[in-house]
Amino acid sequence: MSHNLPRRALPFMLSLNLFVAVLIVLSIWQIPRLTKEQDATAQLTPRVTVETVLHCSTYHGLCGHTVEKSPADNSAFIGMDSEDVAAQGWQAQWLDGQLYLSRESDDFCPPDAQKRHLRLLNQQLAIYAGPLLGGGELLRVLETPLYAIPTRWVVQLANVGIEFKDEETLLMALDNVDEAIDNERLTVNE
Repeated sequence: MSHNLPRRALPFMLSLNLFVAVLIVLSIWQIPRLTKEQDATAQLTPRVTVETVLHCSTYHGLCGHTVEKSPADNSAFIGMDSEDVAAQGWQAQWLDGQLYLSRESDDFCPPDAQKRHLRLLNQQLAIYAGPLLGGGELLRVLETPLYAIPTRWVVQLANVGIEFKDEETLLMALDNVDEAIDNERLTVNE
């Protein structure tokens, strides 16, 4: 009885061995083929090198301005391909061996980010980031009384607001208002 068992199992064992052999051959045949395809893809996908000319364009949503740098510093991108660059938040396009990058940000461009503006908020002076009508965030509310503000400022504030090129210019203007208030107090007290 024990002699009959191996004879019955022999066709099954042969077909199992044949199946495993076919799997091994197919695996060996596919590995070099996939590697060649990967090599071909790698050769078609350019990578940033020291010689790559890079052009960057950033659209700033809060002010609607686009800032372009051309040629731009490529040191942060050396060794990257288009997918790597996309993972950094850029859209990449190769053209004649040069890399064109673009992206959008929801902030102000650098010149507009420096600007400040005054507006009225609940009958108080408020300082906002960015250009006038730019939708910048509220930075602080001042306790300067409205009656102490120059008349031409009140008119501008009532209409739209007053824009300053940067924080320093705004603070100098506010210091002048504070000095005028202090001088008025000295005159009244004498």
